[in-house]
Amino acid sequence: MASGGRTFKGQSAEERRAVRRRRLLDAALDIIGTEGWPAATMTAICGRAGLTERYFYESFRDRDALYVALIDEIAQETEAAILTALAAAEGADELTRMRGVTAALLGVLADPRKGRAAMLEGLGSAPLQRRRRAILRSFERLVVARMGQFLGEGGDPVAAADVDLVAVSVVGAVDELLTRRLEGTLDVDDEHFVDHVVRMSQGIALAARR
Repeated sequence: MASGGRTFKGQSAEERRAVRRRRLLDAALDIIGTEGWPAATMTAICGRAGLTERYFYESFRDRDALYVALIDEIAQETEAAILTALAAAEGADELTRMRGVTAALLGVLADPRKGRAAMLEGLGSAPLQRRRRAILRSFERLVVARMGQFLGEGGDPVAAADVDLVAVSVVGAVDELLTRRLEGTLDVDDEHFVDHVVRMSQGIALAARR
C-alpha cells in the first residue's frame, strides 16, 4: 500500500489521478488551441484524452474550471520563464534584461496553442475573464516587486508614487500587443516586437523617473 492508495502498475491512486488530470489538460489545450473553445466540449476533451466523463469530474467541476486551470498553468509557465530570464541576465544592463524577458515571454507563446488558449478563446465566459484579469494583476505585482530588475536601474529610480502606474501601463500594453499579434491584426516579427516592447517600457519608466 502507498499513501495515495492501492498501487497499480507501480502507481498510487493519487499518481494515477494526476496522470488523468494531465491528459485532460493536454487534450483541452490541443482542442482549444487549434479548434477553439466552442469545440472543446466535455465529450471532445474526454475523447481526445482517452478517458470517460467520470474521470473528467474526478478533477474538474465543469469545462470552465478546466479552462481556468489551463490558463493558470500557462501563466505559471510564463512567470517562471520571465524569472529565469531575469536571473540569467543578472548584472547585465537594463536593455539586455528587458530583451531577455520579452524574448522569454515570446518563447512560451511560440506554441500557438498556448497563445490562443490563454488570450483569444473563451471570451464569453465570465469565470475565464475574471481569471484573466486576476492573472494580469499578478503580473503587475511581479513588475512592482522587481521594478529595479525590470526597469528601475540605470539612472534615477521610478518614483514610488508612480510604480503602480508603470506596472499597469507596461503589462496592459504588452497584453494588448500580444493579443493583436495573436489574432493576426498586428503583423510584426519577433525581433521587431522585442525591440518595440523594450523601447516602450523604457519610455514609460523614463516618464516616471524623478
